[in-house]
Amino acid sequence: MNLYQQIAGAVESFVKRELTELSADMEKGDVDAWERCRKWLHETVLHLAPLSEEHGGVGLGEQELCGVLLELGKASASFAVALLSHYAGIYVLQSLNVTVDRNMFYASAGLLSHHVIAAPFIHNAVVVEAGRVELVTGDQLRERSNQVALLGLQGCSVFVTTSDVHAKELGELNLHEQKHIYARVQNLLAAVAVGNAMDALRIAEGYANERYQGGDVIIRHGIVQEILGRMKAKVLLSEAGVLKAAAGGTEDKLMARALAAVLCEEVCVDAVQLLGGYGYMKDYVVERKLRDAKTIAALDRGSTALFKQVIEEKLL
Repeated sequence: MNLYQQIAGAVESFVKRELTELSADMEKGDVDAWERCRKWLHETVLHLAPLSEEHGGVGLGEQELCGVLLELGKASASFAVALLSHYAGIYVLQSLNVTVDRNMFYASAGLLSHHVIAAPFIHNAVVVEAGRVELVTGDQLRERSNQVALLGLQGCSVFVTTSDVHAKELGELNLHEQKHIYARVQNLLAAVAVGNAMDALRIAEGYANERYQGGDVIIRHGIVQEILGRMKAKVLLSEAGVLKAAAGGTEDKLMARALAAVLCEEVCVDAVQLLGGYGYMKDYVVERKLRDAKTIAALDRGSTALFKQVIEEKLL
């Protein structure tokens, strides 16, 4: 069994054992639920999955990361997206030649003050905001903690470390680097959308096999079979596109992301409609799948526009 198979097994086990049950609590903002997930990430070193083993990570490639996020997306899209935001920050740091190691961990900017007060051993923090990186150290970190927390509301990432941070250059990414990182992150986000849609399909199939109407389970009705068949085709197409794009270039990734955003949202809409009135009830979870799908699709606006720009540049 290779390393990826071990990681995939650990993810699948965690999803079935804990994450599915924790997802509802996480949606409500339960700190304990998020803390249990964070602890699991650190135990498996999955929070450093993109890093090489030499730097204390797991060394997973993009296709393998897509597989991990897809599985996590089945149980909790919000948790998968939170992990993805961490990976995005790592990509930015690597592009700016910042040494990232296992002593560096992600802290939501809003909680940075807590980390500084509770962990006086912290040496440095790296703030990533809109492609720009700032190094905050020592006493300056304590003075800046509240200000950095405010930056968090504007969408920055904060990495806190007990090690010295070495950087050949801290500054802004050029446009090419920004596009490349953006495309990688968007394709991984598409993997979350696929996982979310897969679970919506699973719920719809389960309901169709149990729901009786007209003296038989509704899965025997032709219209229901047609809807489920269409949903399966969309999920398979999206999954294949995302996994293939992981090994491709910027254009491939943005294309797969734009396609998956549309198809996976349609799958979740069909799942809600297949369940009828139950589709809007929290007991069946599928309503959350649709909300997550729409949220992920809303994050796609930039990738669709950038994809068109990349195509135009190739045609000119």
